[in-house]
Amino acid sequence: MTVVIKYCLALGWDVPEAYLVVATTITNIYWQQFPLFRFFVPAKDIYHDTVKRALQNDGWIVTHDPFPLQIGKKRLSADLGAERLISAEKELQKIVVEVKSFVGQSDVKDLEQALGQYVLYRHILNEMGVERSLYLAVSQPTFNSVFTIELGQVLLKNQVVKLIIFDDESEAIVQWIPD
Repeated sequence: MTVVIKYCLALGWDVPEAYLVVATTITNIYWQQFPLFRFFVPAKDIYHDTVKRALQNDGWIVTHDPFPLQIGKKRLSADLGAERLISAEKELQKIVVEVKSFVGQSDVKDLEQALGQYVLYRHILNEMGVERSLYLAVSQPTFNSVFTIELGQVLLKNQVVKLIIFDDESEAIVQWIPD
């Protein structure tokens, strides 16, 4: 554990990020070694790994899987945290991503649930003082069926939600909204 923390610090990460890497590593080991551990850790969305690879293919470094959130004594987690260097400014662009599959019986119910979670996470990030942009990642078919109709368009027009649209087959990011 100490070796991993020292490595993370050598990369320039602060101590909390280093501990998160260790925690993520331990969580992954437990998932593999102790199947009952799954009952105590939230399940990943079906597109979780697809979005993770799409971000990596787009030049992002995934720094958190999951991204921890805390307000008071309540602990939650968004799906991913990632960052990449913006070459012109020599600054890091940092994001948090919540992945949603919209596989329920009703796109409207799925949208209500995803939007509620998104708004909650955005406010928690603000309260925590975390300077990362929050995005909702959806597949191209979900975008076409939910966000191109009036219901979804009103959310985009009023900038209620930021989206990452991905192609689940090629594991590529198709579009960022807003750009």
